[in-house]
Amino acid sequence: MSAVRPVRSSFPSLGRNVVSGRRHTFTGYVPSAKEGNDFRVVAYESLLERDFIQLLEDDHDVVSYADRSEPVVWIDRDGVTRRYYPDFDVLRRDDLRTCVEVKPLDRILKHDLLLHYEQIERYAIGSGRFARFEIWTDREIRDPIPLYNAELRNVGRLNREPMPFSVSIVSALRGLGGRATLGDLRDASGLGRDAFWAVVRSLARDVFRLEEPHRPIDDRSVVRLEVRS
Repeated sequence: MSAVRPVRSSFPSLGRNVVSGRRHTFTGYVPSAKEGNDFRVVAYESLLERDFIQLLEDDHDVVSYADRSEPVVWIDRDGVTRRYYPDFDVLRRDDLRTCVEVKPLDRILKHDLLLHYEQIERYAIGSGRFARFEIWTDREIRDPIPLYNAELRNVGRLNREPMPFSVSIVSALRGLGGRATLGDLRDASGLGRDAFWAVVRSLARDVFRLEEPHRPIDDRSVVRLEVRS
């Protein structure tokens, strides 16, 4: 059973009712920039799920994903037939679907849920619907720098700046030899504060590439023009 990494979205999700005010839970929607999701909104039932959606949106290997898909019928160790609703149904570029459970690690340990999920995994894969079963916890999802960078790039995917901004920032990077810090790019482009978001959008669209992707995106970040084969 995988510990990390991992269909179609609906509008709104028919699998989830929007309920606010529940303890430890906030339910809402996140807009998807995935073409495979038809650019629709995806529902989440917890802030941890919302953060996981940010990682899905930023993962080029993810073609599409759906929240709360059809249930998996399984039989527990006492012989009782139950229904398990995957938190997410993820389709990757290998054309295989992954059944994903998102849960805080302390809750899994407190309630000794690993054996429970191993049983569900067996039925989920045995049903033929899924090739993989994954559990994502706050330990994987809330690695702060990857999550921060993913959220920034997702904002860039959902927003569009005037075309001159895109042209100016690319032209400025070429003028600096195709490699520069974000701060130097701001100065060279003449865009000032708008340059930051122009760079973020260029990163989101794979026009630029971060030289050190595990560092937070800021004025010290070094970006390069993406070389396309």
